[in-house]
Amino acid sequence: MNRVIQFFTHLAYHFHEVDQGFLEVYLSEKERLLFEQMKKSEKIHSLLVAKGVQKESADPLFIKASLLHDVGKILRPLTMLEKTMAVILQAMGVEQLPRVQKWPFMASYLTHGQRGADLLVEQGFFPKKSLYELLIRHHHDKPERLRAIPGIDSDFLQMVHLLKKMDDRY
Repeated sequence: MNRVIQFFTHLAYHFHEVDQGFLEVYLSEKERLLFEQMKKSEKIHSLLVAKGVQKESADPLFIKASLLHDVGKILRPLTMLEKTMAVILQAMGVEQLPRVQKWPFMASYLTHGQRGADLLVEQGFFPKKSLYELLIRHHHDKPERLRAIPGIDSDFLQMVHLLKKMDDRY
């Protein structure tokens, strides 16, 4: 049901404005330029996710990471139809088939966290293996995979849980 609500919310995104004041509080000018490369619907989604995170955490780097969690999608943006197809294929459980993973839109959908984390490290926004780089890299991973990452603690797992909760909500 959440995905259906997200779909219709996505359709209405063109009526929303991006909250520049909120961005200025948490992102540097260089980070905002990167953020601006996302599709408008992704920017609004990321803003809503970050505002949801802000309600439960005052950590400015966590809020910044929440704003940038989907930045990997700028490397291969998805159309609304592609995103819908990706969600349906994932719900059907076929996203793990090697042939499906090679489709460009599925590769983008499935790897945007890793791509975004790499991009943010390359541009110096987060250090490699930092808490926030790992948060962006692994924000769609299942808990059992997260627990296998060396050095992961319960605080990190709570952050991922909160980001996922907000990501699914908006």
